[in-house]
Amino acid sequence: MGKLDNMKRKLRNFGIEGLMLYVIITIGIVWAVSYLFPGTGITSYLYFDRNAILHGQVWRIITFLFMPQSSSPFMMLINLYFYYFIGNSLEQYWGKTKFTGYFLLGTLLLIVSGFITGYAYAYYLYFSMFIVYALLAPNQQFLFLFVIPIKAKYLAMLDGVFLAFEFISGGAAARGSIIACVVLILIFFGKDITGRLKAKKRYRDFQKNFNDRNN
Repeated sequence: MGKLDNMKRKLRNFGIEGLMLYVIITIGIVWAVSYLFPGTGITSYLYFDRNAILHGQVWRIITFLFMPQSSSPFMMLINLYFYYFIGNSLEQYWGKTKFTGYFLLGTLLLIVSGFITGYAYAYYLYFSMFIVYALLAPNQQFLFLFVIPIKAKYLAMLDGVFLAFEFISGGAAARGSIIACVVLILIFFGKDITGRLKAKKRYRDFQKNFNDRNN
């Protein structure tokens, strides 16, 4: 039992506290350099490109996580705040060990997908984090378009519609990245989702039987 206890203690200490803060700072630095010094073409050296990686540019295995998703300063600030809020909320709820594990496993799945399809897109990982947040706090309200209050579960549904559209209209790399993130969610929440569906079915069956007996 001594070795098992030691392993558990080590796993409890595993994780990067404030992981999303480091992520958004790095994304912000990349965006600032690309915005202020567009001639550097910095982002062209960072995205996941299987052929470039196989020819020695191995840093792309990590740097694709820090690709900015907008050139607009306003939208970039919104994105960074949103990433931080969701990531920090998940870390507080789960603890640094589980959240770091989620992020690293998601990165690994995207890397595998990237080597299969040629490219990988990290922003689907950030989308998946919001879907996970909505599963944990479905009734948390956000201001959609800064005006309309809407619950997290409905925003997650909109995300699902967007991902479905991307899956249908996108190329192999987009589909591979989306599948990787769906697999990630199922690894962490598959049992919980199945349990909720079974509970709803049992409730519907109970209501049906109750109504049948009273009719």
